[in-house]
Amino acid sequence: MKKLIVAVVATAAAAQLAASALPAAGATLPAATGAQGNTTCTVTVVNGADSNCGPYSYTPQITASNGFTTYVGIDGWACGPASPSHPSGTDCGPTRLTATSPGSWHLTTKEPKGNTAVLMYPSASQLYSNPSLSKMTAITSGFTESMPHTSGTIAHAAYDIFLNNSGPSNEVMIDLDNVNWSAGGSKYLGRAWFGHQLFTAYEYGGPGGELIWRKNTSERTGTVHILLMLRWFQKHGFIAPTSTLGIVGFGWEICTTGGVAQNFSVSKFWLHTN
Repeated sequence: MKKLIVAVVATAAAAQLAASALPAAGATLPAATGAQGNTTCTVTVVNGADSNCGPYSYTPQITASNGFTTYVGIDGWACGPASPSHPSGTDCGPTRLTATSPGSWHLTTKEPKGNTAVLMYPSASQLYSNPSLSKMTAITSGFTESMPHTSGTIAHAAYDIFLNNSGPSNEVMIDLDNVNWSAGGSKYLGRAWFGHQLFTAYEYGGPGGELIWRKNTSERTGTVHILLMLRWFQKHGFIAPTSTLGIVGFGWEICTTGGVAQNFSVSKFWLHTN
């Protein structure tokens, strides 16, 4: 499972809220780099592979955003340790993220040619204080993103959702725009339609591992009915009826850019919960 990174928030009360929204497995909390509101923030892996912009207040686009729980970050969870000769980590290349808001940000990164393991998950993330899925009536999100579709690229645009009080699994990914990426060794679980779109469900890593919804045809803009997709996993026993919502992120899992610098961008992101 990837390491999930969020930024330290500005007040003790907000820090307590953020901590309550983290996956039970725990996560490190590096200090945020950047500014709130509509101020442009830029971070690079030289600031740390897990550098963040925010926190942001981003309502009404994100209904739960409150100025303390919304971030955009690099999340270079597999970059390895930094050193003077490898400031971006022993396994990652130069990376630069610039954000104005969770709905307007872009990333330039150069990752080793031929690498097939996920190195980073640059994303916009919203933290939640564990609302019960069974009591929620909607988790719906929309996005517009762009990434290179080249023979040397291995990446996919996806939501990454962490749950608490769950089991067997506590992580669900929703794969929407795929470039040469494959969750090899995943177990097929079934197919279902959500919002007139067909998805296939997989389990990666065996019982208790990562659950994945993969859209059968890639798209770069769209609307995703997240709660319905989580309820399907509840109905089939892959996540518990007691599950609560911890974090919803949207970005890209990136393995390689073919050894050249490539640009990834988000021009729209909204997330409504009720």
